Amino acid sequence: MTTTTTVDLKKVPDLALHPLCEIIPPCTDEEFKELKEDIKKNGLQIPIKIFENKILDGRSRHKACVELEKEGLSVEFRKEYFTGNAGNANAAIEYVISMNVKRRHLSASQRALIATRLVNSSVGGDRHSVKLPNEITQDKVATLAGVATKTVTDAAKVLNASRPDLISKVLTGELAVDKAAKEVREEERIKQGKTPRRKSPKQDTTTIEYITPHDGKSALSAYSLLEEHLLDALQDVNDKSSFTHASEYAEATIKKLQKKLNQMQPEEKEEEQKAAA
Repeated sequence: MTTTTTVDLKKVPDLALHPLCEIIPPCTDEEFKELKEDIKKNGLQIPIKIFENKILDGRSRHKACVELEKEGLSVEFRKEYFTGNAGNANAAIEYVISMNVKRRHLSASQRALIATRLVNSSVGGDRHSVKLPNEITQDKVATLAGVATKTVTDAAKVLNASRPDLISKVLTGELAVDKAAKEVREEERIKQGKTPRRKSPKQDTTTIEYITPHDGKSALSAYSLLEEHLLDALQDVNDKSSFTHASEYAEATIKKLQKKLNQMQPEEKEEEQKAAA
């Protein structure tokens, strides 16, 4: 992939969003505030990526530059033209997933849904202007998004059902994509005149998804949430099995944690030495 960087000291240009970029959810207000403040202090460090004369990646950075310029601040605007493999859509899709889906604070369900939507030209009115190839398989999407192929299959099921309500719940993190797909499949059974499946006590489960942290604060939050679930699980082992089993599992977990800490220790020492230097 080759790129050409252009620097404009005079004015931040008006740029439209590429349809592939529009599919990626915008950052939160708090994230945008932090991004804008960073650009104000340090300038635009990462150029805006352009594809087919539109923003492929960097809409929040572009928006921040526009606002800063309106506030009377000088911005060294930088942009790069994405060429990929002869500028094809496949390369653009993979780039968008790499830059946004895997690096954002997103759950596995959110990553799968967004990545699947990016490569599915039959889904969403915002894709009609994009001619996309069909050679990207679900296995490829799963690899790009860092999720299981089954998760991508569930995402495709939800998208193809044209259920904006379920799509919205998955994107906001309110509903796991496997639960959304299950609801779609149950509706299909009813339409086919089949008897709805009855829920058994064993099906009354909670899906726990690990949200990839993007900074120290979110990493601590993710750890605290999983810690709470772990303590609940330990209590269940005690209540439904025995204290002996609970004790055995707890001790095994403690050993694994200690082993992990030991593996991390050299890196921590190096950081302390760097800080002291």
